Amino acid sequence: MKLNNALNLKCLFNWHGLCNDKITKAVIGVVMGSTFLEQVNYSVESNSLYYRLLSHANKVLCISVFGVLITLLISYPYAGYFSIPVQIFAHISTIVLAAIVKVSYVLRCVAQHGLGQEVR
Repeated sequence: MKLNNALNLKCLFNWHGLCNDKITKAVIGVVMGSTFLEQVNYSVESNSLYYRLLSHANKVLCISVFGVLITLLISYPYAGYFSIPVQIFAHISTIVLAAIVKVSYVLRCVAQHGLGQEVR
């Protein structure tokens, strides 16, 4: 779109007899330069988005894996030390935290793919 604007300005300068190679190059350079800068800014913004996504996904993944381990310990080997409501909560939490582990792992893979890293 901006390239079309630059070409329209070049035609306008030619039509009015104002065309000077320096003016035309300056106008096209400004318009094309702003397009280039927008692409660079978009790339930097998307990379920072992927870095933040990777950071948050890693944190959530670690916390949820730790939570699953705790709830499994409460649910099975140490169930005799906890009341029935706590055991019920631990069983339900195991299912919910397992789902959070899966979602955070998928988000981690998306972020790695977006950053061009090896997805593992």
